[in-house]
Amino acid sequence: MLVVDDDPRVADFVTAATRGENVTVRRAGSGEEAIAALGSRAADTTAVLLDVRLPGMDGLQTFRLLRERGVEIPVILATSHATMDVAAQAMAEGAWDFVSKPVRVEKLLELLAGLRAERRVRAIDGAAESAASCGLVGQSPAMVEVYKSIGRVARSDATVLILGPSGTGKEMVARAIHAYSGRTGPYAAVNCSAIPETLLESELFGHEKGAFTGADRSRAGRLEQAAGGTFLLDEIGDMPLNLQGKLLRVLETRSVERIGGAGLTTLNARVLAATNRDPATQVSLGQMREDLYYRLAVVTITVPALRDRRDDIPALIDHFVHTISTRLGRPVAGVDPAVYERLLAHDWPGNVRELRNVIERMLVLCRNGQLRVGDMPVLQSELVPVQDDDPIRSLVTQQVTLAQLERRYIERVLAELDWNQSRAATRLGIHRNTLRRKIEEFGLRA
Repeated sequence: MLVVDDDPRVADFVTAATRGENVTVRRAGSGEEAIAALGSRAADTTAVLLDVRLPGMDGLQTFRLLRERGVEIPVILATSHATMDVAAQAMAEGAWDFVSKPVRVEKLLELLAGLRAERRVRAIDGAAESAASCGLVGQSPAMVEVYKSIGRVARSDATVLILGPSGTGKEMVARAIHAYSGRTGPYAAVNCSAIPETLLESELFGHEKGAFTGADRSRAGRLEQAAGGTFLLDEIGDMPLNLQGKLLRVLETRSVERIGGAGLTTLNARVLAATNRDPATQVSLGQMREDLYYRLAVVTITVPALRDRRDDIPALIDHFVHTISTRLGRPVAGVDPAVYERLLAHDWPGNVRELRNVIERMLVLCRNGQLRVGDMPVLQSELVPVQDDDPIRSLVTQQVTLAQLERRYIERVLAELDWNQSRAATRLGIHRNTLRRKIEEFGLRA
């Protein structure tokens, strides 16, 4: 194995980690050294572990030059700054795998086992657009796997089912697949839960003039309009059963029949589907057709909940602060480290969407271009735990007195607002003099 990294400790680590695995490790400190080494000894090199960030020619440039020169050795790209753009490009251009640094021993041994079993991933050619524009942010192992999946499936015509809780970014994954697909047609989406059943069929498949009351002209459905592009059926789990059967026929025959029409139009769009529900459970409950589920789930991509990739939260905070402040025209000088600490501690039931909304609210309320804890709303995980549907009964069960509850609430509001008594009094709905009296009564201190 040729280890290409400007840090010699990486090659030492690989040597130690693979001791007993019959692996000989050689090192190159730059892309140029790697090209020279492989030019003379490509035949006896089984794999290359290639750092993305190198002095001079970077890892991706090195990889591309190797391919241009006909060197087909499996290349594993590694970086401590994984982004969707880098990961998807690497997989799209034929990399054997992509790993985040520091590389774990178990991961390295897994890669070696994969190489020996010749389980080489068939990847796609080239990327159509920068994936950063799709809005996916994060370099956790779970997200890197999502990025690699996008790279693997983008160029194919296979139907992809995107799974994950609400707010995780399933539509962004769909947009990224379209961006890397090379398709020149449009990207379009329909939310199956947002359109009434009586209108959804016409929206998807179109209708002919006179097909029903109010159909004063013929209209192509959204599937037809997405010709040459990609079409996402969002929240497919909420599609009525009678329409599921018609959709299945469309996917099987690759043709669309408008309501009231007599002819068929060839379906020339790549179809993706997304849902925040468990399709297998829906099938068992009779809420989804089993045959449709298997037709949609040719390939599945699962987007992890934010609580399962907490390492990405700081990067997401920075991303949202930058993009939202730019849109609002409100430059941000900095973010209080306590903000990161508090946001990292939250469970985020609303996932990335909830985090984005919290950041936007903070940016609207912040003063002097500095995001502070006092600008943050009360997060759901910080509320008094509710034991049942009656919050009053819950407080009684906890034996919380009215005075204790009042003290805790005033103390929390003051802490959130950096002890700005005027703002705290406004939020509490009391006069500032009353607040001062309460502070003295309860012995509260900043």
